[in-house]
Amino acid sequence: MLSCCRSGPAPVGPAGHLFLIDLDAALPLGAAGSGSTTGGTFFSSLEADQSIYSAKSAPCPNAGTYTVLIGPNPVLSGSAGIPQASGYGTVTVSTAGLASLTGKLGDGTAFSQKALLSPEGTWPMYVPLYKNTGFILGSVQFETIPGTSDFDGTVTWFKPANATSALYPGGFNIQVPVIGSFYTKPAKGTRVLNFANQTGNGMVNFGQGGLSSVPPPVTVTLSAANLVSGTTAGFSMHLNIADGLFSGAFADPATHKPRPFNGAVFQDQTEGAGFFSGDGQTGSVLFEPNP
Repeated sequence: MLSCCRSGPAPVGPAGHLFLIDLDAALPLGAAGSGSTTGGTFFSSLEADQSIYSAKSAPCPNAGTYTVLIGPNPVLSGSAGIPQASGYGTVTVSTAGLASLTGKLGDGTAFSQKALLSPEGTWPMYVPLYKNTGFILGSVQFETIPGTSDFDGTVTWFKPANATSALYPGGFNIQVPVIGSFYTKPAKGTRVLNFANQTGNGMVNFGQGGLSSVPPPVTVTLSAANLVSGTTAGFSMHLNIADGLFSGAFADPATHKPRPFNGAVFQDQTEGAGFFSGDGQTGSVLFEPNP
């Protein structure tokens, strides 16, 4: 979201680099603007929206708490050089239209962002990563698709090559989907996900991760108290119903050592997803009803 007080060029940019922004700012309330930015051989078009929401006079209709999943890209399934697991996080949208995002990407990188929503419910997402050498960049739209999501979009995820990185040292530049689900904290005696009222009503599946042996699916029970239990040795899982995140561990079939995992529930699709740290890459975690 850009804001500008005048039309014409304005010098902006990091130290040692000068970029010029030319933005038409003579706009009526709620209207969008456009322009461009240039710097040396670099050129990019720009779009800007005004922030119209106010907690008192014009509250944002998207205000609330959400869980978010980022990636993976199904088109790139099976590539060991690209994360095959979902990143996860939480988003809180204030009545003033400010979206606050925190979470971890599918390679375990922690990230956060705050941005104002446009009048059309568009969320401009840009987060510098890897000590400002990489980023995620794109646009997310708040729109309810029943049974699927409450916001969605696609972002570019760029990680530069780094021989010292424990995960994905070759780097990558990929497109990944972003989806969000409105999160409702369950009332006492109500499951956070609408699993059947029976023993063994859920499953946790693991995949990829570069392991010599991937653990088989774990049958679990999600109780009405939102406790998760399973009979597989070395498996544990905890749900935080305050924000919809989960954590746990499973025993590596080869080494028998614990492999921690984390993720978020996604109430729109009655499931949860996340990742675990494997050998040189992350692996996927899927928490779903037992058919």
